[in-house]
Amino acid sequence: MKNGAFKIRIAPVIRSLLLCALLPAAVSGQDTAAAASIAMDAGEKTAAEIQAQKHLEQAQHHTSRGNYSAALTEIHDGLSVAPQHPILLQLGAQIYTARGAYILAEDCWNRLKESDPDNDQYQIGLAGIYVRQGFTKKAEPLLDAALKRDPMSVPARFYLAVVRQHEGKTGEAEKLLRARSSIETGQFASWIDGEYQSVLRLLGRRGFNEFSTIALTGSTAENEQGQKRNISEMLKKVKEHIYRSSLAAEEQDWLRAIADLNKARLAGATAPAVYQDLARYAWMSGKHEQSRGLLESLSARHPEQSSIPSALGILCLEDGQTAAAVRHLKAAVSADPVNAEARFALACAYAQSEEITKARISLLRLQRLIKKHPGLEISTVPGYAGALRGHAELLALLKEIFPECNQDTPDTK
Repeated sequence: MKNGAFKIRIAPVIRSLLLCALLPAAVSGQDTAAAASIAMDAGEKTAAEIQAQKHLEQAQHHTSRGNYSAALTEIHDGLSVAPQHPILLQLGAQIYTARGAYILAEDCWNRLKESDPDNDQYQIGLAGIYVRQGFTKKAEPLLDAALKRDPMSVPARFYLAVVRQHEGKTGEAEKLLRARSSIETGQFASWIDGEYQSVLRLLGRRGFNEFSTIALTGSTAENEQGQKRNISEMLKKVKEHIYRSSLAAEEQDWLRAIADLNKARLAGATAPAVYQDLARYAWMSGKHEQSRGLLESLSARHPEQSSIPSALGILCLEDGQTAAAVRHLKAAVSADPVNAEARFALACAYAQSEEITKARISLLRLQRLIKKHPGLEISTVPGYAGALRGHAELLALLKEIFPECNQDTPDTK
């Protein structure tokens, strides 16, 4: 939101989510360059670091042009002077994976994991290689560890859902693939499309179609029309339309966001989260009553979809309808105890209504949740967080949970 009061554990913006974190076998030059600059001390770089950086830049250049052999040569030369360079190893792992050289990719991910055992990205990367090779039992503990830190992790949920579907546990796969937003639906479509061959090999054609249907529609039910459609083509269209919709939403062009999301729906994305965001964008365009009716209807039809009352509660909170916000947000956290965004919004709703004790209890529960799952993020800096500012006790607790609040930096996203 534009009028945010604090920088609170801000997740990557939508564009980064869709372009970088979600593409299974690709590395964005912008992201790798940024990560490399972080990995190296900006003050004093050794000669080896400077040399490795040059090899990395050349490897990225070759990768962007599809010249993977030349990229691997640069990576090999770079690792000869900086054997544990994380970005070179990641880029090498992804190129080896794309080429089907899984043993070499596994070696890269293992080296990364040894250097930083608690890094979720490395654990998920290694687990993905195991899943591609059919070694699902080796992948499970890595994915479980990643999901313990961040239960919302799309890549970890995707790979574990593949494992569960392979085991015949379709119900568990369905829960893991339950999108909380249209963006997540697009992310799952992107992952399935990017991992097409490995998922098809592991699940078979029927299993692949069922798995994809779950991700796109939220259930295993297939109608005649769905069976006749090309699933792979559906995945490509859905991820593209949702990406465009997310960009429009980021720019607050709600009508375009709705139009592109409707295209995704017509392409096959009919999961409840898609309708949820259609209603949310309609609300943002001024159609409050129409949006509220749709969200309440969706919530009644899909009680398992906790993101719907969460979205409705936050919209009511932003509109100053505190009592309705509390009601919906309580339903959301009851249905999904790890919904950190809903817990935070509930604390703000109590603060707005001057129920300070309840607001404090909500913040303390949020604090315990984040300690248990330190990878959880609150995705935006909401304007309604300002409700906590007027109460010294709540503000102190907020700064204890989120040290970033000490900067009191307004959100500009």
